[in-house]
Amino acid sequence: MPAKGVGVTRAGALLLAAGLLAGCACSVTAAGGEAMELQGSAIYRERMLLPPDARFAARLLAREGGATLAEQLLPEAGQIPIAFTLTLPAGAPATARLELEIAAEGRPLFGLEETVDTGDWARNGRREFVLTGR
Repeated sequence: MPAKGVGVTRAGALLLAAGLLAGCACSVTAAGGEAMELQGSAIYRERMLLPPDARFAARLLAREGGATLAEQLLPEAGQIPIAFTLTLPAGAPATARLELEIAAEGRPLFGLEETVDTGDWARNGRREFVLTGR
């Protein structure tokens, strides 16, 4: 028979281990085995409305080779802030190149190109990106 208090210690250790495992299951890693949703919004500083035919594109590209990892195209951009969600496949690289663009009549109006840490972005939630005039 175990000494008094040992069973409580083991039960406590099991509960702690179960809690740690549950926490690990919920954490997001950039190169992990689960797909990630990266949420963001795009704005620009100029005081103007977008034309009615403005389109928005968000792309996440591999830094090496430039393969498209995730993409969202909005044929009707609306007005700022423009919300977007990119679903990154499981096993995607930890860093990638983000390209955001607002275009109208076939020409770019605003854009942004930036290297992002996908794991950090996923852990910290929605990010806001400031696009500049093209």
